[in-house]
Amino acid sequence: MARPMVSMVSTQTLHTMQSLLKPLCDAQAELRDEPGRAFSSLLELAREATGTAMPDWAQVLPVLIEHASGYVMLVEEIYPNAEFRIRRKHVRRFWEKYRANELTCSAPPGDLTELVARFGVDRLIEGLVHALLSLLDERWPGVAYGDLSLQETFIVTLRTLAVVYRSEESTQLQDINPRGAAGSGARLG
Repeated sequence: MARPMVSMVSTQTLHTMQSLLKPLCDAQAELRDEPGRAFSSLLELAREATGTAMPDWAQVLPVLIEHASGYVMLVEEIYPNAEFRIRRKHVRRFWEKYRANELTCSAPPGDLTELVARFGVDRLIEGLVHALLSLLDERWPGVAYGDLSLQETFIVTLRTLAVVYRSEESTQLQDINPRGAAGSGARLG
C-alpha cells in the first residue's frame, strides 16, 4: 500500500527550481520548432558552462548534423529492426553508398528541420546524441591535441539532450505567489 506524500519546499527554493527547469522545458519545444537554432544554442550554452574557447562552429555543426541525419536514416529505413548497435562506421558507410547511388532509400533530411518533420523530435535527439558520442574523440581542425574543451562541451550537450529525450510536451511552469502560499513554503504533492 502506498500513501500519498506531501513535501514542503520553501518558496525561494521553488523559484530557484523553476528558473533551472524553465530552459529544459523550453528545449523540447525549441528542438521541435527550430531545431537548427536550438541545437546551436545548446552547444553554445554548454561551451559557456565549460568556459572554453571553441573551434569554428562552421566546421563542427555540418559534421554533427550529417552524422545525425545518417543515423536516423539507418534506424528508420535501412535497418529498422536491427539487432545490432549502429556505429560510426555504419553511418560513414551509409553516406559513402548514398553518394555513390548504391542505396535505394528516400533522400536523407537536408537539415534538422526536415529531420524533425519526417521523423520527430525524439529521433532528432537520438541522432544528435549518436553524433556527439561517435565524434567525441574526433580530431577537429583548430583544436590542439590534448585539449578537452570540445569534449566537455559535447558531454554537457549530451546531458541536456538526455534530460529532454522522450519528455512530455512542455507544460507551463506556474509562478508561485509567496503571499498566496501558506507560511514560507509551498506544498507539493
